[in-house]
Amino acid sequence: NPEAGEDNNNEITDNQVDGVTEADRIKRTDTHIFYMYSDKIEVFSIQKENSKKVGEYTLDLDGYNTANRELYLSDDGKTITLIANCGTYGTGVRVEIISLDVSDPENITKIKSVSIMGSVISSRLTDNTLLVISEYDFNIEDVDFSNEKTFVPQIDNGNGMESLPGADIYLPESISSSRYTVVTKLDAENLELKDSKAFLSYTEDVYVTGESIYLFNVYSYIKPITDSSGKGTYAERNSMTKILGLSYSGEKMTEKG
Repeated sequence: NPEAGEDNNNEITDNQVDGVTEADRIKRTDTHIFYMYSDKIEVFSIQKENSKKVGEYTLDLDGYNTANRELYLSDDGKTITLIANCGTYGTGVRVEIISLDVSDPENITKIKSVSIMGSVISSRLTDNTLLVISEYDFNIEDVDFSNEKTFVPQIDNGNGMESLPGADIYLPESISSSRYTVVTKLDAENLELKDSKAFLSYTEDVYVTGESIYLFNVYSYIKPITDSSGKGTYAERNSMTKILGLSYSGEKMTEKG
């Protein structure tokens, strides 16, 4: 409820890092509120006591975890970028990244979408870069090594699902799970795919700064120990965490070590 003459679009969002925006279920301009509800985006006018719902857009997405859907709103208030889990475990769980034209809030239209096999962990928006961090699980018992689509992450940027190249898949020395953490970098304005990398056996934990992403590989280190008699040995197990830094400030993402 701003005072007369104040800039009524001066929002402060509780992001983890200054300058790095996180998705939310509700965004606003001076004149409208956009609310992500299940498989719909509802639009409300901001007119004090005359505020009302003025439109909605129904997403053409199939089932699976409709609660885990969030959005970004461009600085000019004309474009929404939606991050949504969808699909089913039978047909394939995927992340849909959808760009919508909301310049006319009562007539929202779709611009473009990108699909990533798996489910979203988190996302960030900084400058003109959209980062989507997702996980891709595969059942080792169902793997067909003659068909890479059964065990390699896939992305559809408009030409059908394509496998990530082997050079963009990181394999740690210690592997404790058959799941990847996938980091995808897109141009926030047009959803052009800039880069994508997959990290096998990494956890869901992620931390993002203004230029870097930090990922975590948790595993057990087993060391054989000889007992006091010098004849027998036993295994000493230690929990370990490997932290990997990934810079996204350049055209392509690069490992920092």
